[in-house]
Amino acid sequence: MSTSQCIVDNFATVRQNSIVLWKRVEQVLIAEGNVDACSVFYAAIGKILSRDVSLQQQIARRGNIDTGNENIFLQIPAITLEDALRRAQPYRERLLQLIYKFTDEELERTDIFVPTENKYLPLGLFLLQSCNEEACEQGRLEMTYLGRVAHVDKLIA
Repeated sequence: MSTSQCIVDNFATVRQNSIVLWKRVEQVLIAEGNVDACSVFYAAIGKILSRDVSLQQQIARRGNIDTGNENIFLQIPAITLEDALRRAQPYRERLLQLIYKFTDEELERTDIFVPTENKYLPLGLFLLQSCNEEACEQGRLEMTYLGRVAHVDKLIA
C-alpha cells in the first residue's frame, strides 16, 4: 500500500468517526429542542468541513492560503448535518483524489509552509497533522457531548 493510500484511508476513517459522532450530537440537540445550540453546532461542523478547501489551497500554493474562502460553509448556514455533508462531499472527494495522486517521493520531498508554526513540513507529515486536527476536534466534541449527557459541567479540572 502506498503512503498516499494510507493517508487517504486515515482521512476517511477519521471523517467516518466524526460523522457518527456528529449524528449523535445532532440527535441530542434536536431532541432537546435547542435551536441556538444547533446553530452553533452546525457552524462548528462547517468550519471543520471547510478545512478540505483550505487544505487543497495550501497544497496548491505550498502553504500560502487565501483566508477569504475558508468559511464557504458558513456563508450559507447548514439546515441539517446531512445538508452540510452533502455540500461538502465534492470538496472532500477532490481533496482525497489530490492526495491519492502524490507519489511517496512527493509526499516526502514537497514542503508546505505552515504559518501557525512558522516552518516548513513535508507534505505527507502536513497531511497527517491536518487529519489529526480533525480527530482532536472530534475528541473535544465527544468530551463535551459526554459531559452534557452525564450533566457534568467540567470533565477536566
